[in-house]
Amino acid sequence: MRQDACITESAFDLEAINSLASNMALSNGYMGVRASHEEDYPEQTRGMYVAGIYNRPAGSASAELVHLPDVLAFKIELDGELFHLMSGEVLSYCRHLDLSNGELIREIEWKSGKGWRYKFSFHRFVSKHDKHLLATKVEVTSLDKDAAIRIKTGIDAQKTNFGQQQLIEQEVRVFDEHIMQGTYQTIESEKNILITTACKTTFVSDPIFKSKNRQLLLQQSGSLKRGRSITIEKVTSVHSSLDENWRTSFSSQASHEISKNAELGYGELLRQSAEDWQRFWRKKGITVSSKNSFDQLAIRFALFHLENMMPAHNEKLSIGAKGLTGEGYKGHVFWDTEIFLSPWHLHNEPKNARKLLRYRYNLLQQAREKAKRNGYTGALFPWESAYTGEEETPEYAAMNIRTGKRQKVASAQAEHHIAADIAYAAIAYFKATGDEAFMKKEGVALLEETARFWLSRATKENDQLVINDVIGPDEYTEHINNNAYTNYLVHSNVKQALRYLKMYGHISKASINEMEAFLEQLYLPQVNQEGLIPQDDTFLSKPSINLEPYKDRQGSQSILLDYSRAEVNELQVLKQADVVMLMYLFPDLFNQEVIEKNLAYYEKATIHDSSLSKAIHAIVSARVGNTEQAYAFFQEACLIDLGKDPHSSDEGIHAASIGSLWLALVFGFANVSFKEETLEISPRLPQAWQELTFPFHFRNREMLVKVTKKHVTIKKLTGKPLPVQFEGATYKIVDELVLKRTVLDQPNESNVEAVVFDLDGVITDTAELHFKAWKQLASEIGIDLPKAFNNQLKGIDRKESLERILIYGQKEHQFSNEEKETLTARKNNAYVAMLQSLTKEDILPGVLPFIETIKAEGLPMAIASVSRNASFILKKLGILQLFDHCVDASTLSSGKPDPEIFLKACDALNVPPTKAIGIEDSLAGMQAIKASAMFGVGVGSEFGATSADYVVGKTEELDWAKVKRAYQEV
Repeated sequence: MRQDACITESAFDLEAINSLASNMALSNGYMGVRASHEEDYPEQTRGMYVAGIYNRPAGSASAELVHLPDVLAFKIELDGELFHLMSGEVLSYCRHLDLSNGELIREIEWKSGKGWRYKFSFHRFVSKHDKHLLATKVEVTSLDKDAAIRIKTGIDAQKTNFGQQQLIEQEVRVFDEHIMQGTYQTIESEKNILITTACKTTFVSDPIFKSKNRQLLLQQSGSLKRGRSITIEKVTSVHSSLDENWRTSFSSQASHEISKNAELGYGELLRQSAEDWQRFWRKKGITVSSKNSFDQLAIRFALFHLENMMPAHNEKLSIGAKGLTGEGYKGHVFWDTEIFLSPWHLHNEPKNARKLLRYRYNLLQQAREKAKRNGYTGALFPWESAYTGEEETPEYAAMNIRTGKRQKVASAQAEHHIAADIAYAAIAYFKATGDEAFMKKEGVALLEETARFWLSRATKENDQLVINDVIGPDEYTEHINNNAYTNYLVHSNVKQALRYLKMYGHISKASINEMEAFLEQLYLPQVNQEGLIPQDDTFLSKPSINLEPYKDRQGSQSILLDYSRAEVNELQVLKQADVVMLMYLFPDLFNQEVIEKNLAYYEKATIHDSSLSKAIHAIVSARVGNTEQAYAFFQEACLIDLGKDPHSSDEGIHAASIGSLWLALVFGFANVSFKEETLEISPRLPQAWQELTFPFHFRNREMLVKVTKKHVTIKKLTGKPLPVQFEGATYKIVDELVLKRTVLDQPNESNVEAVVFDLDGVITDTAELHFKAWKQLASEIGIDLPKAFNNQLKGIDRKESLERILIYGQKEHQFSNEEKETLTARKNNAYVAMLQSLTKEDILPGVLPFIETIKAEGLPMAIASVSRNASFILKKLGILQLFDHCVDASTLSSGKPDPEIFLKACDALNVPPTKAIGIEDSLAGMQAIKASAMFGVGVGSEFGATSADYVVGKTEELDWAKVKRAYQEV
């Protein structure tokens, strides 16, 4: 199995149980199931959802995506002992999601509390072939003895949305002694759900069915022979009253269909689904040939979930902020869909982008009513939407446990740019497809109604129209006037409405005059004398603070632990891209110098606490030629769901962030754009990439675009010839166009070429062993060495360490040089004996994945340790092979803080010190790094801004993308 097509969990991780349940979730646009384990854990959030099935619980301000009855749970008892990973002993464990065919597999060898070994294999998939179908397979093998086995599974309707019951159990049935069926209805929205499931086993058992307390369960018991496996296959179908062919008498048909599917069996059903996945990857797959294989894995992960979250079967539905992977944001639809998700569909499967816009069109009346309630005309779409089109944004956020008060949520009242975002998406769709039928009906309606809203929303001040009391994309800056992003999108919204109403609609002369006057009078923030675009009327006049501590914890909103929201609102602090977002959507609005200056200025003020931010910065950075900074942003964006944070995706994946990874590839690194019917491409590949190949749909042509270091190849698969602009010249694609790049990807001067590590305190911590050996020796010669003295020995070679100990004990003149050598040898022998116990478990937290990430990029690494046992220690840790060189401490004439050891490391790697990063935990070592002209990364709290270039408090905070970016900035 290809590692770049597989999400893997190599050890059971209770801490990350919910984040992995989101990342490995399975869905098909109709329904989704979280990758929760078959056995229950108190910390685990299970979940099965159907797109569009929302319910507004009594007393709740908004509808919630309903947590449907669970069908994936299995209770397995072996000789009366319940299988559970928190009991007994886990001998081996591996779980992986195969992105190539959508199957989730978990394999375990487990020793029971009684000492008997069993092997378990769990398989599941949600069908891409039949949107109503999901299937599971469980295999159990006894390795040591015959055992009695009992398995319980069924339909569990006790599940809730974090304690909120959403369903009424209407009817439960058993058919033909192997089919279970439950019919349910949402309490408020009155949507019907029908769940039908059938089990087939390879062992003889009399099934026992029970229905109690909203659970319909099947129990099967049998004998498990040593060395033999038993298998249970469970096939489930889910239908709802949102289905086109729904009828109340559907239960018998569903029962008949599930019986046929159960007979086909898990293997055949998987084959059918896998064939559809193969067609998907052939048509929509992307190839990233990179030194870092993680890049390819991340984009495959993104494509897998982008495909799975699209409800292509029903244009009355859209994509929630978490897809169908969790209950975050209650399953609501935001601007994320139009700006971050729709473009992938638009340029791969345009009809799906049309359906997403049809969702908004179908809810125009509700948007008109919201505008009217707020005193405006036209259409104001809800900031958070569900099935009905009503505003679903809660009025208050969670309670502040310090004050006992709730923070009012202002988004619904002020984050009105969503109206212009939807208009922008409608224009983007038309420009990319030329779909006149859409523009004449849905497009013109969306543009006109949103434009009418803005005509009523603006107010006049000093002969100008202004838009006051808004929230732009940056949600740390609330209730401000003339947000640049909003005003420019509004101008585009009204301008395009006027254009297409003249072309396709019915518009009066008075309306034309009104719109033209609006466009002439609307205030658009201009570039100031410093070359900056004011984010709003007051942002640039606000004070700045040091944001580095918060940038190091980006995504956690940690700044709100130190400042109230009101205080943050009065600082130059951004949660996410705002002006940078404007420059992304309108790349020709400002010249490159202005874009570069604003990108640099606003990024310094941006914490990136929103998952929407990093990839947008990557795109704008790539467009201005700062490719390596763009690549660093891109890699950080990839880690939002796939990074080390065990809770980043607890409530579902970050759908918009995943969509923005595709945006970064196509509109950033490939730098694709278009004017009318001409496709433009001006690629900027990162140094780590050799090739980028992706499909692209534009103006009824399907194309395959391949970018390498030297060529751009565009193969037209369908449609008429197409003009292409490349490096200032215009060409025409008839079948295939091969263009030689003359503007090549130049090596970035700020690109790091090597990394040099100290050993003790950075990779492992043998300081205690060192001190223990020194203390033992000191005691033998009559010196009582206190624990605090250990700090004086860090980063110092053994000769200097002995001198310091002797001086401390006032015995510096009692030993000859020969005797001193004998003493250091005795200490070393004691120390080496202690090292025999080292294993991979002694590598400091976070260090191994950090090293492996660097290795994956193909960068050479060296060890610069004054320890003469460095190679032995690395070998015991099992990582010696990861390093290209280990400086021989015996060849050094001077120890740290002399730079000799780091200069020798760079020389061995054939890299100038200015192109290398050194990582140290001691001040003496950092002085050596700085004296060698290397970039210094300090690990520990003793480092200040003047002693190291970049500091982390502990090794688990080492993040290669952040370190590399800090190096590039310096």
